[in-house]
Amino acid sequence: MYRFTTSALLIFLLSANLLNASWLDKTLRYLTEQEDGSQLSWVNSLLGDSTPADMLQRADALNRAGKTNSAKRQYKKLIKRFPLASECGQAYFAWAQIEISREHWIRAFNRLQAVFDEHPDFDQFDKLIQLQFDCASKLQDGARSRLLWVFPGFKQYGKAIEQYEAIVKNAPYSLYAPLALMNVALIAEKRNDADLAIDALDRLINDYPQSMLAPDAYFNLAETYASL
Repeated sequence: MYRFTTSALLIFLLSANLLNASWLDKTLRYLTEQEDGSQLSWVNSLLGDSTPADMLQRADALNRAGKTNSAKRQYKKLIKRFPLASECGQAYFAWAQIEISREHWIRAFNRLQAVFDEHPDFDQFDKLIQLQFDCASKLQDGARSRLLWVFPGFKQYGKAIEQYEAIVKNAPYSLYAPLALMNVALIAEKRNDADLAIDALDRLINDYPQSMLAPDAYFNLAETYASL
């Protein structure tokens, strides 16, 4: 009788769209604890992967097999269904690496930023910062967007500046922070934006006086003022 009652209730909630992803996960875990897991196989077959770990495992397997489009869909499905699960940090990270392999630097950076914003307990912090810096560096070096996915678009120095500023915010005590500020200044100088260059160099000097870049920052700052 118990099994019929809980199963019928679950079917009703699903059909009425009253059970969101979070409650669905909790309900499945509760039922599994109350009944023999094998008795609930019909639930898993109905819903597909029932846990974040299952979904991440499937997506990673597709990724390793080179089926990156399918892997991306699985990562997105996991994130949408279980947005608070710790596995989403790994899903975003793997998704970002797929975008990097395709030289989609802005998309990759945004996926990595989602890890910082939504999963601050992710355990590969240094690697995240490194990859974000790599994305910003590619844009600084002149990587272009694509028009209609084929034709080269405009250079994206403005996006590079945004990404470097995000890196400074994400990791203010890392070695990448002063490097990011120096690169902001270099881009600003290339764009003849003296105010932005002065601001970046001033922050580098004041916030990171012990950085090996501080002497260069003083020199560049003096040159910038002299050019006004």
